[in-house]
Amino acid sequence: QGVCSGVCPSNCTCSETSSAVDFSDFIFHLNPAGIEDIVTDTQSFVAVLTGEDNQFYPYYGEFDPYAAKDRGYYFRESSYMQSLNSSLVISPSFSISAWVRPLEESGSLLSKGQLKLSLQNYLPRVGLQLGSRGVSFLGPPLDSEGWNLVGVKTYIESNQYKVEVWTNSTKTVNATTGFFQDSSSELLIGGAGFKGFLW
Repeated sequence: QGVCSGVCPSNCTCSETSSAVDFSDFIFHLNPAGIEDIVTDTQSFVAVLTGEDNQFYPYYGEFDPYAAKDRGYYFRESSYMQSLNSSLVISPSFSISAWVRPLEESGSLLSKGQLKLSLQNYLPRVGLQLGSRGVSFLGPPLDSEGWNLVGVKTYIESNQYKVEVWTNSTKTVNATTGFFQDSSSELLIGGAGFKGFLW
């Protein structure tokens, strides 16, 4: 089942009456495993900058996450990464996941336009704008002492918009109406109080 969207998502070919998925793989895959000021995703080649400028290791800026080689990046509460272009457009049906090692109970993991994935008291929380109304859903609790695979998945089933929020092997499934519609907006990783590792 499909939806009628005014914006053509990345990885799709669109016309006025239809759309087709170009390939069924990731459209964005960021792997911050080295010591890099700019990390380029391996699928759509979106460049993602650490902090506000090109200052980085070994003299980190105020908003830079710290490179933790082969363990992602360590984010202090003010640390963030931002996309350098806004060409990535997420489809109404999407999946997002990340390895998270939280050191505080709350904070933003990822945001893009009307989409936000965050932690709230060690629970993953997804916030979405569905047409004219905003919704948010919580997922299962994280292990506060270790690494967690956290994610969100949306899809259309039986004329309902389903939102799954999961932690490791457990999930919550929520049914709602409307659907998410992305725009060419900046991707922001971390910031807004998140403290811990993201990989």
